[in-house]
Amino acid sequence: LDAAVRACFEDSEGTYGSPRVRVQLRRAGRAVSKKSVEASMARQGLGECHVVCVRGAAGGHVRGRADRSALNDFEPWNRLWMGL
Repeated sequence: LDAAVRACFEDSEGTYGSPRVRVQLRRAGRAVSKKSVEASMARQGLGECHVVCVRGAAGGHVRGRADRSALNDFEPWNRLWMGL
């Protein structure tokens, strides 16, 4: 089960959590429970990655992995607000 869960998680580029991994495994013909998929992912240290949609220059949405460092950078806003 661990190998199948890891393969499904890696095929999704790390974006699938346990519910979607479970659905993919069931579609592939494996009868798995929610708890067994969650336990397998926890054992292997796999977790879902939050995906953000960013409006691109052409007006379309670009999906990608969230860059948490950019979300916590308030320095440009502080300079703008304080007039520095």
